Amino acid sequence: MPSTRIVWAAAAVLAACGGGAAESAAAPGASTTAAEGPLIGGGLASAGIHDVPGPMRRIEADVAGGNALDADALGLGGDCEGWIMRSPDLIVRTEAGLPRLVYRLTPARGRPSLLVHSPDDEWHCAEAGPAPAVRVEGAPAGQYDVWIGSAEAAEPTRATLVVE
Repeated sequence: MPSTRIVWAAAAVLAACGGGAAESAAAPGASTTAAEGPLIGGGLASAGIHDVPGPMRRIEADVAGGNALDADALGLGGDCEGWIMRSPDLIVRTEAGLPRLVYRLTPARGRPSLLVHSPDDEWHCAEAGPAPAVRVEGAPAGQYDVWIGSAEAAEPTRATLVVE
């Protein structure tokens, strides 16, 4: 049985790293947009990783907005707003370019926002609303990291994310 000192030391290390191991560890090759910004290009996602080997098929995932980073303060541009986690909520990897990818949240409680980082290092965002959506036209092959933003840090939003 671990001693109280070891348990407190482990808690201090997790707190210094920003939470649990899944939230603070980056996959090999992962990068961030700022020293404490969102992790992009990694292999961690709270709602999973979906590989699309051929034509796009509909993906649905239950997701929750974050409360760790204020996307407004990250300088991502456009309509990128809301409170997000460091790791994406969902990762979609495509083997081939697609005419378009559409990311949308089903009507949710609150006012979630939607942030998508595409393989060409562009941010595509939808401002907070009851059902935000992002269209990526001429979607290049590669990894798409998707975050759901919460309007308030204290109240993470829950919704269903649909990718088509």
